Amino acid sequence: MTAERIPLDRIGWTRRTIAAFAASDVGRHAVRLSIALVALMLGISAMNVVNSYVGRDFMTSIEQRDSASFVYMSLVYGGVFAVSTVLAVLFRFCEERLGCASRARSTTPTSGSQTTCAYSPPRRSRSC
Repeated sequence: MTAERIPLDRIGWTRRTIAAFAASDVGRHAVRLSIALVALMLGISAMNVVNSYVGRDFMTSIEQRDSASFVYMSLVYGGVFAVSTVLAVLFRFCEERLGCASRARSTTPTSGSQTTCAYSPPRRSRSC
């Protein structure tokens, strides 16, 4: 009897788990959500850099008592915070949706457990 050798390294296990998840019925949607998460993380990081520069210019306008620059930088500062907030909310939404997809895949009807979120993969209409 030949026994197949199963590697116990983390990289191999992670790779197999991700491949199985991507090949599942919710896999295509999960891949899109994962790509969106990476893009949103990069966007949030970029907005943090922009926020740093805007904050610097805002404080400089206060220090120099330049009221026109202060008003302008206040509006820009508010805009940067608004965009950062939208990105953070979208990130959290995608994160939760990916978690629901993962739980929907791992929960089988025969196990008797229910998922805590109502997840159904997006359906495309076939109307022409």
